[in-house]
Amino acid sequence: MEKWFIEKEKNLDRLFIVFVFLILIGWMVIQPLGAGPDERMRYSIVQYIFLHWRLPQGGDPEILDKTWGFSYAFQPILPYLISAVFVKIGTLFTMNGNILILFARTVNIIIGIVMAVITRKLSKKIFASTLAAWLFTLLVVLLPQQLFMHTYVNTDSMALMSTVLIVYAWINGSETDWNWKARIQLSIGIILCAMSYYNAYGYILCSMILFLFFYVQVIEKRINIEWGKLLKKGSFIAIIVIIGIGWWFIRSYIIYDGDFLGLRVRDEYAEIYAIDSLKPSIHETYYNQGYSIWYMLKNSNFVILTTKSFIAMFGNMEVGVYSWIYKGYFFIIAVGLIGMLIPQKERIYLTGISDRSVKLINVNMLICMIIPNVLNVWAAYSYDYQPQGRYSLPMLVALMYFVSIGIYKLINIIIKKDKTRQLVLFCIAAWILVVCLVCLRMFIFPMYL
Repeated sequence: MEKWFIEKEKNLDRLFIVFVFLILIGWMVIQPLGAGPDERMRYSIVQYIFLHWRLPQGGDPEILDKTWGFSYAFQPILPYLISAVFVKIGTLFTMNGNILILFARTVNIIIGIVMAVITRKLSKKIFASTLAAWLFTLLVVLLPQQLFMHTYVNTDSMALMSTVLIVYAWINGSETDWNWKARIQLSIGIILCAMSYYNAYGYILCSMILFLFFYVQVIEKRINIEWGKLLKKGSFIAIIVIIGIGWWFIRSYIIYDGDFLGLRVRDEYAEIYAIDSLKPSIHETYYNQGYSIWYMLKNSNFVILTTKSFIAMFGNMEVGVYSWIYKGYFFIIAVGLIGMLIPQKERIYLTGISDRSVKLINVNMLICMIIPNVLNVWAAYSYDYQPQGRYSLPMLVALMYFVSIGIYKLINIIIKKDKTRQLVLFCIAAWILVVCLVCLRMFIFPMYL
């Protein structure tokens, strides 16, 4: 079976990309405006840029939401800027508003396809086994909630793609002593991440940690730093990143009175313009009611809803899927994480890089898993209780990295026959594919058609 997949690899890769494209384009076309969370708020920024051909101030009345009292323009809006260009192109053919929203969404379709391509390349870096590589690819790309992110106007889509590119750059850099190609890949990944979604910023932090410690070693209880490479190659990355993102944060610093992230001034606008129940000063949260985070996690539906909506919950959190789908994913993830903890004499993943680099990557992957969840929990606890898995989705590539490795390790430990190992990997991958199709046929299409 493995041999057949190797022989047909190029054709299967092409078919997979076409398959993902058809899913995304079909899903995008049937959804009305507002089918995704806060899409109307997000699309208003696209419309503003299209009409005025300039970046909006976050508190501009044209885009300020009357319920929440703020807009998404306080935060990075690179995907919306690109969408506005696509809408402009669309007006060369039609002024139909229903068609123009599709032009805006097309940006995320393209991002989703690029993410699928990079994920395939990343999977081959992680695993020598073709079937194990496919398992990782499908776990990342065909997670139903992940696919959903690429079908409506948002910044999550670009953030997810950027995390995959960043991890790919980590491995490529570890293999090549950070050649110019790996440095450019990392620079682009960081720029796209920084200009899309704050919850994914853990990958930027970990990129700095990983790059720094790649050139810092402890040898015979002495710290050895390769200053030449660290400064030369690090400055190369830093200059590109600063050029790519500096303008946005300098602009925010100037127009928002020193608030370069836009978060403080966003809350100030919410305090003035939001409906009374949503004003930050009186909006009820577990924090201002004196409860602990543990109390929230224990006595609310946060964990259950967040976990389910990380896997599959569509529309504005109103459409769930079959319980066997949730249970199946829970089982795969749990087994994979347990398997990752089991030691092996001979490493069966990332065989092209040193043990030290693998440990460095693993530690940073773990951090990238933790940070989005910490931010998600803290936001629900202290700011606005919204148990939504999409806020934790930036951990996806890190999570499935550990899960796929863990499953592959367990299969190699428990099963002795190579053909049986291949069959088990194939069955898991086939299950993921079936789940994707079931979600489309039984939930997505009936919801809109």
